[in-house]
Amino acid sequence: MSDTSRRIATIIAVLMIILIMLLIVAVCGKTEEETDYFFLEESNPRFTVLERQAGYTITVDIQTGVEYLWTSRGNVTPLIDHEGRPFLANGWRDAGRKTE
Repeated sequence: MSDTSRRIATIIAVLMIILIMLLIVAVCGKTEEETDYFFLEESNPRFTVLERQAGYTITVDIQTGVEYLWTSRGNVTPLIDHEGRPFLANGWRDAGRKTE
């Protein structure tokens, strides 16, 4: 190998190492924002937060009493009981009976 070829190979190797290090720093330094994609308390007062953890939020629809699970990735699903009915927050079942 000639002296010029060795220099080119060395420069390419150093550039590759720098590129790999930059990619590692970019990926490791990126933190996932804790954004609720569908649920924004300020813009939608229909939902009240019952529990908030790192990866999920449990809310209750204040008009129906149905509890929902919202994930930090934007998924939402109603919570259901063992019979497949929507799970109602504490007090909603009793409140419904009182008004009937």
